[in-house]
Amino acid sequence: MLKKIIVVIYLLLFSVVTSAATVVTVSVVPNSGVGLIDSGYVWAGYVELDMNGVRGWAAPDFFTISLYNPTWYSDPTPREMILYTRSDILAGAPVGLSQTPWQYDIAAQFFIYGLAGVATQDNLWGAGFNEMIWKTTWPNTPWHYASQAYNPPTTLVDVYNSLLPSFSSSYNFDGIAGVLVDPQNPEREFLVQVVATPIPPAVWLFGSGLLGLVGIAQRKAIVRV
Repeated sequence: MLKKIIVVIYLLLFSVVTSAATVVTVSVVPNSGVGLIDSGYVWAGYVELDMNGVRGWAAPDFFTISLYNPTWYSDPTPREMILYTRSDILAGAPVGLSQTPWQYDIAAQFFIYGLAGVATQDNLWGAGFNEMIWKTTWPNTPWHYASQAYNPPTTLVDVYNSLLPSFSSSYNFDGIAGVLVDPQNPEREFLVQVVATPIPPAVWLFGSGLLGLVGIAQRKAIVRV
């Protein structure tokens, strides 16, 4: 689990390309889902999307009944969606179902940490971090996958409880993530990774200097009192 947290440091330091609210043609990359589905419960996880020919990982940011039928997340049919930046949200963009900007700021941080498990095709990690996103946008969302043993006796709920106090409620995720909205169905909304450029050598050195702090945070996450 520590290796995944380390990867996040570099994801957070990416220099990326982004723009204001934009209409994009989106399709699901076949067989790209990293997550879980149980009988009688929803699908949770990350899926890779093609957006105007550029690929990026995405996770649904609402816990909704539509997730009981996860065919949308494996259907490669192109559809028109709108990609919003954080700046758009602060300016009043029509996103969410009564969510506030700070909820997106917190959810985006869980989304970015979740990308570390996506990189290693860790289905429980992907599902658990997706639930952390839902817990942020819909606080009454029940734990299901995240409450399962991940690194016994640790669960991803323990990781959630460790990470949340360190997250900023005014985190600027512009240039790292965006909010992708299906105008035909407001329940189909995603946090999505935007395009990253190569990391300069100086940033690698800066990131390595933070690994000790990440290790401390990880130890806190796995210790139970």
